[in-house]
Amino acid sequence: MDRSDSSTAEEEIYIILKEVLTSENKQIIDCYGRAFLRNLLNSSRENSMQMNIVHEGRYIFKGYPSGNYIKQFAKVICLWSQLGTFPISFLNLTGFDSEITRKEIENLSVLSSLVVDLVSRLNDPAVPGLAENLLLRMGSRGVLTCLGIRRTQGSIDKYLPPSKSNLERSFLQLHTAEESKKSSLTVGARALTKHCHRSSDGFWGKITGTETMKNAVAQQVLERFFTNCVWINIHCLPNEEPVIEVRVQEGYGVRWLINKQQFRGFLEPQMEGGHERGWRH
Repeated sequence: MDRSDSSTAEEEIYIILKEVLTSENKQIIDCYGRAFLRNLLNSSRENSMQMNIVHEGRYIFKGYPSGNYIKQFAKVICLWSQLGTFPISFLNLTGFDSEITRKEIENLSVLSSLVVDLVSRLNDPAVPGLAENLLLRMGSRGVLTCLGIRRTQGSIDKYLPPSKSNLERSFLQLHTAEESKKSSLTVGARALTKHCHRSSDGFWGKITGTETMKNAVAQQVLERFFTNCVWINIHCLPNEEPVIEVRVQEGYGVRWLINKQQFRGFLEPQMEGGHERGWRH
């Protein structure tokens, strides 16, 4: 790729990062793992792009990232070089005391001088080496942080967030494929009909009417999560499969199995004695 064709620093950073990631560099492969690298590079083939970086007085992570993850990574690097410190904030959520994302950001901030040096020398022949050094020091966890993925005690760093389209697809699958039942109810809509009564503040809304109407309400709820989420975590509970968990500021959430990319239901905000109370509040 010819870096001279790039018109902005962000585009140049993107090209440099992609060059290093596609170079079959043994140290990079050992650091990230082939599966993680493959999925990261595959994301660059996505036609649509929606970053989850918004400016509300300061830069924050809000929404579900979709499309080219390397481009978002390059965006964060560019902002990072301008501000001299890790540029995006994670909003606090009540009840998530096990979160250690703040510590991760402190670790990344140690690399600020390297980031500034890299961006200030984009036309220097030595820049691929600087980018390689940065990638090795950040590792997969650093890339995930740049995508707005939280870190808790149970977080797993070897998975990228599944594409938004794949998560939607599993949510919108028919609940039953049996011809004899002739139901058009989706997996997501069925889960919502069984879950919505748990919230006394009406967060989930009312899901009534025909199956088509229920499907529409459930899809609107899902889109609200993708648009407004401020918490994304890829983690694994003891003796369970890895999941991706997506929550909005109020604490409500949805989750999917990572490997099967299968919808696993809705989540209530963290609360004391939640299991005993059936997560009703």
